[in-house]
Amino acid sequence: MIFYLDRIEADMCVFICEGKTINIPKSLIPDCREGDKYEFIKSTDATNLTKNEELVKKLFK
Repeated sequence: MIFYLDRIEADMCVFICEGKTINIPKSLIPDCREGDKYEFIKSTDATNLTKNEELVKKLFK
């Protein structure tokens, strides 16, 4: 999916994607500028999830 940064309003970035507007806090994308284009990709890497699950198991032993 491609998100187009339409405008910045105070501390929110207003993106347009597939005809919908989506607000994302500017703090997540500090160097953004109006007109920028972003593509977000879902990661299927479960490495961090597995590590976190192992840490939680250790905590409750």
